[in-house]
Amino acid sequence: MSSIKRAADLEEFSAFIAERTGLYFPREKFQDLELAVSRAAPELGFTDAAACINSLVTSPPDKELLETLAAYLTIGETYFFRNKADFDAIRNIVLPALTGDGKREQTLRIWSAGCATGEEPYSLAMLLDSCSPALRSRAVSILATDINSKALREAGRGIYGDWSFREVPEQIKATYFTKTRDKKLHLLPRIRGMVDFSYLNLAEDSYPSLLTATNAMDLILCRNVLMYFRADLAEAVLRKFRAALKDGGWLILGPAEGPLTFSDKIPGLEPARLPGLTIYRKAAGPRPQPPALYAAAAPSRTTAARTRPPAPPAPKKRPLEEAGGLYRAGLYTEAGKELEALLAAEPQNAAGLVLLARVRANLGRLAEAGKLCAEAIEADKLDPLAHYLLGTIFLEEGRDSEAGMSFRKALYLAPDHILTHLALGNLFLRGGKAAWARRHFKSAAALLKRHEQQDVLPDSEGMTAGRLEEIVRSALTRFTDD
Repeated sequence: MSSIKRAADLEEFSAFIAERTGLYFPREKFQDLELAVSRAAPELGFTDAAACINSLVTSPPDKELLETLAAYLTIGETYFFRNKADFDAIRNIVLPALTGDGKREQTLRIWSAGCATGEEPYSLAMLLDSCSPALRSRAVSILATDINSKALREAGRGIYGDWSFREVPEQIKATYFTKTRDKKLHLLPRIRGMVDFSYLNLAEDSYPSLLTATNAMDLILCRNVLMYFRADLAEAVLRKFRAALKDGGWLILGPAEGPLTFSDKIPGLEPARLPGLTIYRKAAGPRPQPPALYAAAAPSRTTAARTRPPAPPAPKKRPLEEAGGLYRAGLYTEAGKELEALLAAEPQNAAGLVLLARVRANLGRLAEAGKLCAEAIEADKLDPLAHYLLGTIFLEEGRDSEAGMSFRKALYLAPDHILTHLALGNLFLRGGKAAWARRHFKSAAALLKRHEQQDVLPDSEGMTAGRLEEIVRSALTRFTDD
């Protein structure tokens, strides 16, 4: 192994890694960073760590290389039902709170962020399956995301060795796994089918988002991930998690991440004092606006007289523009109030109806969101976004046939709408129609080539063309070329 000669090289590389992945290596961990890169270099096609670092820093960003490297930069230590106290709290406290009276018709939405090879989300699926018949009858959505595509592929297979079961009772193995020829254990298909795996970069990607199904969560687990993040990036992730949770939703972090939670800086995330746990609950009600949304304080009359005349007040934003800014800041309740006022005066404002539908969907109120989309279509039947959004809502509700009809109407009105091609690809893939799915993914890939990598696409919740290309490329890897 060739050693990195200058600390400045590792300092630059550490900053690069933090910006692109959120993973933070301060100076005292430079030796760990160099060792991890040295181990990854051969798989990445480099002779040593120095060559690997130089290529990554000086060449255009290569997501596949970064994903592979990320697996070496983190411990990735996981096993089924890791930290029993967390799962006891989920069974005895969180689930009863989420499934009380009046909530039985709602889909229970859970997100395992930083899921590695899948032991955590599958543990959640087995826990839910072992609960009472009333809870088992509930519609459940478990999303599992990670930055490591290789780990996600392994997770999808659901095949595990003994190391993943070191705290698992034999009864769990007997109930939910079958043995393979090489004496490993294969998770039952019905449990595998409860979890949807997807690539997501917590540092770079936009969430909550209907596009990535990261909206309106009841429970988010992000254990032993933020301890690798730089403090400001960890705080930014927590703010996004707060926005992704429904009011009353829960967030569970790793036991070593208590000092990193910044609960005093994240209004609306309230710590729950439970032994051995780092768990938070999102408070109901409006949240304070971030400082960027406040106008600068005007100088006092006395001060202005001694200096210069006060600047004229900034022009007032139009209601739709104001609501859009609140929506992008994750202030959905406040955005909803602005839009309700706008629609009281202009009930046929299609753009306002669509934006309010997005607000309601991100708050988990899908029935209201669907009704607003229908009203928007009535106001403007030629608006493809209203049809696309309605299809996305149908998809979340499991109404695949109606979703397909809405997506096809959107595509008829806007044949080049990339997100609709992507949605139809996923819909056909879920329905086992591989040829149709592949056709739409390829159409999306071709349309994305018209954009620069850094272009943020309309209606994409802040996603760039480059990020959507990665999603499409990942989807196309499921097919073999003819």
